[in-house]
Amino acid sequence: MSVIQFFPGFVLLGCLLLPVTLQADDFQYQFEAISVPKATADEPVRTQLSIEAAAKYLEHGSAAWNGQRKCVSCHTNGTYMTIRPQLSRTLGPPDAANRAFFIEQLQKLQAEPLERLKQSTRPAQVIYIAAGLAEWDA
Repeated sequence: MSVIQFFPGFVLLGCLLLPVTLQADDFQYQFEAISVPKATADEPVRTQLSIEAAAKYLEHGSAAWNGQRKCVSCHTNGTYMTIRPQLSRTLGPPDAANRAFFIEQLQKLQAEPLERLKQSTRPAQVIYIAAGLAEWDA
């Protein structure tokens, strides 16, 4: 069988998957009912700071990362955990589900052998979990 025989099938598959790919690319974070759009160069610029919109972005981004990726990352929920408790006077208390997620991740890492904790992104995850929980509990 030659590639030419499969070509129509590949074209059809590509056409079916293209809308899914384009839709997924419209969001920076997406999980269940949470959809955080990507920032773009041509989006309208706000004339005023919106604390409410900024808080929603932080909360939704972290919750979507927790739900979809199920890991601690330095650029999303790790940063959220280390800075969000400091904003409590302005925004109210942070979502307890985020703290619970970090406790769950800590318990998973505690079950790992020490040598495995030194591999890949695990050292950064341990640092963000420790720093985040210290800030949360301060």
